[in-house]
This record gives sequence, C-alpha cells and structure tokens, in this order.
Amino acid sequence: MAGSRLDIDGRTIARCDAGPLDAEYALFEPSDLALKATEPGNVREIGYRTTVATARARLDALGVTAELAHEAAEELGPLAVLYARGGTARKVAARLGAAELFEGRELDAPRGLYIGAWMDTAALAKDLVVSRAAAGLQALHLAAVLAEVRDDADVMLHTLDLTRAKRMGERTYQRAELDAAAQIAEALRVLGETSPDSPAEREAGPTRLELVSAMTERLKWCTAESAQTRLTQILAAAAAREQPSRGPLAEPVLWALERQLSEGSTGGVVEQVDALEKTRGRTPATTYLRARAMLMGGLESPEIIAGRVSTLAISLSSFVELQLLAAQAWLLAGDGKRAAAYAKDLTTAASLDPDLRARAEAILAAAIAPPPPAPPTRPSVIDPKRIVSVADDAPPDTSIEPTQVVTLHPATPEHGGAQTTQRMTSDSQPPAKLPSTPPRTISHSQRAGVPYSTITSERSSRPKKTSAPPADGADLLPRDAIAAPRLPSIPEAAPTPVRLPSEPPREPPRRPSYASGLATARLDRAVGSDPAPTIGSAGATGYMKGASQPPFRAEESPDGREKERRHEPLHSESAEFLSLPRMATGEPPSEDSTPRNPTEARILFTFLARELGEDYRVKRGVELRTDVAAIESMQAHLFDSYYGKSVRSLEDWLDVRRHGAFLSEILVRTLSAEWSDVTPRELGYWAMSVPPGTRVWPFARMLRYVAMGPKERDLVSYYLELRWRSR
Repeated sequence: MAGSRLDIDGRTIARCDAGPLDAEYALFEPSDLALKATEPGNVREIGYRTTVATARARLDALGVTAELAHEAAEELGPLAVLYARGGTARKVAARLGAAELFEGRELDAPRGLYIGAWMDTAALAKDLVVSRAAAGLQALHLAAVLAEVRDDADVMLHTLDLTRAKRMGERTYQRAELDAAAQIAEALRVLGETSPDSPAEREAGPTRLELVSAMTERLKWCTAESAQTRLTQILAAAAAREQPSRGPLAEPVLWALERQLSEGSTGGVVEQVDALEKTRGRTPATTYLRARAMLMGGLESPEIIAGRVSTLAISLSSFVELQLLAAQAWLLAGDGKRAAAYAKDLTTAASLDPDLRARAEAILAAAIAPPPPAPPTRPSVIDPKRIVSVADDAPPDTSIEPTQVVTLHPATPEHGGAQTTQRMTSDSQPPAKLPSTPPRTISHSQRAGVPYSTITSERSSRPKKTSAPPADGADLLPRDAIAAPRLPSIPEAAPTPVRLPSEPPREPPRRPSYASGLATARLDRAVGSDPAPTIGSAGATGYMKGASQPPFRAEESPDGREKERRHEPLHSESAEFLSLPRMATGEPPSEDSTPRNPTEARILFTFLARELGEDYRVKRGVELRTDVAAIESMQAHLFDSYYGKSVRSLEDWLDVRRHGAFLSEILVRTLSAEWSDVTPRELGYWAMSVPPGTRVWPFARMLRYVAMGPKERDLVSYYLELRWRSR
C-alpha cells in the first residue's frame, strides 16, 4: 500500500506505510512542492523539500519550540520507566531526552497513533486527556530533533508512492493541527499523579544492539554539543552488559567476577575462583576468569595463557568471551597472526554484544597494523680498508701502522683455538660498540609485547615488568590451586595425515602385570601388516588404529526420547581404589580373555585404572582421582613420554591403553557414561554414550592426543565440553 516518509539530512525520521504522515506537514508550505516527470508527459508530486532552519521557524510560529519539548520531557521523566518499551529502553530511560522520549517512528494511519521507537507513545497518547495528543507528541519530537541538526540540512517529505495512485496534478499537502502540543506538559503532570498501569506487552521492545546502533548513527549527525553529551551517556549506559540468562557466565557469582574484571580490577578474583573450584570443581567459566585475571595482572606469561585458552576456545565456540581472551593473549604475546584469526571471527558474528565487538575490532586493528619503522642505523665509522684480521699467535707485522686491537670472537675450536682480532689504524675512529655475539632470530616469545591498554578499554591493574627475578619462594599462583598442565610452545599446523595407523602388532614383550598381556592376540595384528604412516611431527606406528574418530557425535536413543541427565558425584574417587562395577568378583580378568560386553569392559578398565593410579603414586608421587586435575596430569605425562617419539612398542601402547581406561572410568563416574559398542577388534573404535545424547570414543581421543600433541585439542578441554554437553 502507498505510504510516505520524512527524511532529515538523509536519515529517515518517521514513516507511514498506509497513507500520509500527520504532524510532519507542519514543517512545509505548499510552495515547497517538489515535482518530477515520472514518465513521458506525466509530472507528479514527489514530495516537499525545505531546510532545517526554515522548518524550525515554522514550528516556532505554531508555538512548538525546543524549550516546550524539554519542559514536557521533564514531566515525562518519572513515567519514562513505566512507558519504556522493553528492558533495554527501561535501562536507559533516565538518560533519554525529548528527541527520544517523544519519538514516533511509524504512524498507524487507521488508528491515528504514532508507534514509539523507545517509549510506548501510542499508549501515552491514549492516557493523556488531550485531543489529538499523538500529533502533539510527534511535534515535540520534531522540534527537539531540528534543534540538534545543522541549519542548512535538507528536510524532505517523500510522497511519490501516494501520488502514483492519484490523478495527475493532485496534491497531498494538508494542514497539521498541533494545538495539543502546548497542553502536553500539563497533561503529563496530571498523569503522573494517577500512577497508570504498565501492560505486559510493553516487555517486548528494541534490543540492546538496535538501541546502540541507532544512538551511534544519531551521534554522527547531531551537531549540538548538548545532544552529543546526552547520546554519549546513553551509549555508555547501554554498553554495560547485562547478565546472560544462560551460558558459562550465567551464574550471579561468576558474572560479578566478570564485571569486576571488565571494570579493570583484579583484586581477589583469583582467590574467589580458587574457592569456587574447591566446592564445585573446575569449569570453563572458572578457567576463563582465572586466565583473564592472570593476564590483566601479569601473573603469567601471555604466551602460556594464550596456549591454554586457545584449545578450550576451539572446543567451546559459543563461549565468545573465551575466544576474545585468546585473541588478547596472543596479541600481548606478540603473535599478531593468531590474534587476528580469533578476533576476526568475532567481528563477523551477527549477534555479538556491541561491547565485545568493539574490543574484538580493537584487537584486530592492532594485530594487522604494520610494525613501526626501524630507527635509522648509524653509519659505520670504521674504514674497512684499514681492518686486518690476525691471530693472537701470529708474529707482529712491523709494516702495519700502529693499531687498536679489538677482540671480535673468543678463542673457539671453530677458529682453530686462536683468538681472532681486528686491528684498526691509528687514524681511524674506534666504533662506539661492537657486537659480542652474532645476531639471532627473534621468536614469538622474544618479541616486544603489545601493551594491554591498546587492545582493551579496561583500566588494567597489570604491574610493570621488571628484569629482576622473583623472590625465592614466591608463587605466582595460590598454593592450593590446581596446577595447570605444562604446555609447550604451539608449533605451526601440521599437514593433514594421509591415513591413520593400525592397532598394535603381536610381539613377545615383557608384561609387567596382568593387564599388560590381556587379550593382545585378539586386539592386535601381526607385525608388518600395516606400514607406519606419519601424523604431524609426532609420527605414528601400527599401535594407533582408531585415532581418526571424531571428538564426539550427537546420537538419538532408539525410542526417540532423550536420555536422562544425571548429577555429578559430590566427591571424586581415588584411581588406585576405584569401586568395582556390579557383577565384578574382585579378581582381575584372566590374561587370555577379551571383553565381550559392556559389563566385562567396565570390569577390565576399572582394574587397569587401579593399576595406573598405583603407578602414578609410586613413581611420580601423584594421586590420580576422578577429576579434571587427573586429566591434566595424564596429558602432561603423555606429552613428555610420546610426543615427537610416538608409540613404537607394545609396552608403550599398553601404557596408553591404561590411560584411556582411566579416562573412560572418569566419564562413567562423573558424566554417567556407558559403553555402547565394544564389538570392533580395535580399542580405538570402542564407543561410549554420554547422556543426554553424545557418542564418544575415549581410546581414540587418547591415541589422537598422543599422535598430535598440542596440534590437537587437549584432553582437559575435551572433557570440559563433554561435561557442558551433559548438563
């Protein structure tokens, strides 16, 4: 249906989709008519055009001034929260001015009411005991807007869509009746004394992103200083992030710590995170808050923090705060390439919070900025023609002029044991300083870090770095905190493997216990049945069949119903003294038996986990329990033992199998997982079901971490995402 719209300085202020606008005609006179030949021999009205200064003068002549609009806005102030459309508008209602409070973005022609942008102006017009109150409210909005725009800006009322349906030469101009505008302030004062109700439909309104976008756009074309100050305050109030209703930071105590860090304060955050982890265990939220506090406070190297949070951010793609922290950490570590990769993903997200988007854009700009130009080098003052290399044991040459001897290199075997020197003639000026060592290539960890204040608007409490070593006995982390795994520097991505290795071949190894020789004939193939391909830099052997399985896969129950979620246990169990499953006799399985069903698999893996727990206690002094700390200890041992060397013997494979068995027991005892498929010949293909609907391959995940090391997601983030999926 034909409609019309009003533009001021090229920006749409109001529109009507089913007829002409109402109060907007007060800005024009019939002489402001704009005509255009829409087709040969057919000249039609396309609208009315004037300037801001002229339109403002016409409203003033009708008694609708900016002062009157501000007076009415003061009377509406106490009622603004009541008439605000939704929580976002209610949050900034106290800072809105007349231009926003009375803004009617769209005219509902059949009812003659303007639909407000931020306030429920249609309901307000009905509640005011004034005739034609809707037009009066819109006139106050127009007066306030015209007072904040430059005088020579265009004001255009578009009516071409209306005239297409009319006869040629017919006009749409009409006189606007704005007598109600002068009565609005008094009517609002009376309304405030009656305490009107707030209907439930006002809960639906503009989103925070819409409000921020609209105010940011208006800030660009409003020239009045008072308007810019007001809009800046509105944006600041809107930019304060609201507590999410769901997600890792949805709990009030976690959100309070996040708000504290966003305000630039790190005091007591690590201690509070420690207390939370003691009572409820480590979660992605506590891992994020600890890492962010340590990055802001300078308590740990940015490169170590970046490596730790990056793997977790990859597995939890919906945790955007964690991804932003990874980008900040990589930038502070001097690796702009990785920082830009994380930040760019955030800047392209459609529904990202404006505050997070601004921080991501700042990181991206700093990451892709060209490095500063190197300072000009000082030309050498040494004449190369007068420098002669000699050896200490060479006889002096009296034919050479008196020289100054400068040692360039100490006596080394590469130089034949003699100290190499250079002689400069007396008429050459000596250099200010000569290098004592050859130039070295600077790695990421040696590059100058980017200041934290350049990538975030937070007031960082991070202390200045000093070259002095820390005092003896000083701890960067609280002593009772769970130690993070030792992470190596993350290398570049490895090429995609051609194929994955097979299961262990049949060998006559030394078997240290009952579990070492359990059913190897049925699980393994003969030696040489498969060539040993390579995976990354770690290599691989025929002991790793099944490592290509995905981390997890969503599955549906046969009857179509979601599996029951179960609560995690209140206390963890010691691996060395794990309770046996039902139907277990207390005796270890025989060496020549193979699990044929999930129950037998549980019994076998419980004994393997017990053996692993005893081994860690005796050899490493570490107590493994069914928690995240045990997974961290296991992956640190697996990285030190196998990364770069791979699994090349049956004893090594049996050791990895014990670790996979304990991982499966952790899933059973903390996430209520169950073995669902133990029929394949290779352990890497044995599958478990984690409620409510996730299929996992624990041995395959263990084998893949052994092969890929830091190039693959770590086992801690893998477990944390499974725990998040099970809730």
